[in-house]
Amino acid sequence: MIALWLAMAGARAQECGGSPELTDPGAQLSVAWISPLGKRVRGKAWLYVVPTTELRAFAAGEGKGDVVRLLQWAGVRRSARPPHRRFKVVVFDVSADQICRPVVADGASLREGRLEGVAPCDEDHAGPHRNYAGCGWVTDFATGAASVQTYRARWNDLAANGFCLLPLARFVAAPEG
Repeated sequence: MIALWLAMAGARAQECGGSPELTDPGAQLSVAWISPLGKRVRGKAWLYVVPTTELRAFAAGEGKGDVVRLLQWAGVRRSARPPHRRFKVVVFDVSADQICRPVVADGASLREGRLEGVAPCDEDHAGPHRNYAGCGWVTDFATGAASVQTYRARWNDLAANGFCLLPLARFVAAPEG
């Protein structure tokens, strides 16, 4: 069983070869969850979240306020056409101990219990997702490259300190001034 897990981890590491190095998010950070308007989750549901600062930087820079491009960059939507549904961004302030890094970790990282300042998710919450290959990064659907680091956390842990919900179109709109 251990040999099978190590073989799978080695294969995953090869897939991650093109991903940038993971960085330490610090003790406190702001993370964002992007989802269709009206999507709800229960308290123990696991969510993929991304750093809010990186999301804002993309929206203001390369994304130029484009909702479609931001959804592709964040790995939420493949299509380059405007979505029929509206999307929202939920922003949370969390500490590093409230999130985990969804990666298939090697033995050394698991022994340390941390991956660049964040605990690795257990196997049940680290598996591949449609927008994520198990490397700790979201895949940009427009370019196929790694775009932004991702974390996982339970809704209850994220919402413990409150949250801010914004329509995605308002979140990406260029600030006036």
